[in-house]
Parts: sequence; C-alpha cells; structure tokens
Amino acid sequence: RRKREQDEGARCKREQEEAAARRQLEEKKLAARRQREQEELEKRKREQELQLQQASAAEQDSLRKQQAEENARLQREQEQRSRDEEAAAQRKRDKEAAAQRKRDQEAASRRKLEQEAQDQREREAE
Repeated sequence: RRKREQDEGARCKREQEEAAARRQLEEKKLAARRQREQEELEKRKREQELQLQQASAAEQDSLRKQQAEENARLQREQEQRSRDEEAAAQRKRDKEAAAQRKRDQEAASRRKLEQEAQDQREREAE
C-alpha cells in the first residue's frame, strides 16, 4: 500500500509538472506572437512615415488621417486577439485545475476506502 501511495504521489507530482510545463510553453508562444505583432506594427509605422515624407503637403494630411485610422483599427484588433487568447488560456487553466482536483479527490477517496478495508481486516484479525 505504501508503494502504491508513493507511486500515486509521484504520478500526481509528474502530472502537475507536465501541466506547468505546458502552460509555460503556451505563455512563451503567446509572448513570441505578441512580440512579432508589435514588430510588424512598428515596421508598418516606419513604412507609413516614409510614405508621408515622399508625399506632397495635401497628400500628407489625407495619408495621416488614413494611417491613423488604420493603426487604430489594427491596435484594436490586436488587443481583442490578446483578450480572446488570455480568456482561452484561463479557461484551459481552469479546466486543467478542475481535472486535477477531481483526480486528487478520487485518489483521496481510494486511499480512504483502502484504509477502511485495512482497518476492517485488522479488526477481524483481532
């Protein structure tokens, strides 16, 4: 029984470590994607600035307005994507935590039943 409890404890610890590693990997991927998006946004702004420098005064006003609208739209889209991803990641973490709690409860229940059976056998032996 002690060996089984040790095995179960090791399994639980391993599952928790694996879940943590998966979460870390997901967060790393998310951070990398956000970084790429930010770099793309910066590149776009540089291109727009160059476009402005090459335009005439009348065109510059029109371009500035157009670029500001486009940048605002892109920023809103990026923020919405980030919120959606964070919400999805939170739902996934909640689901994993619930599954872990369920496994822990089942293990505790099994241990309790085994202990009761052991106690019963000891009483019968007496």
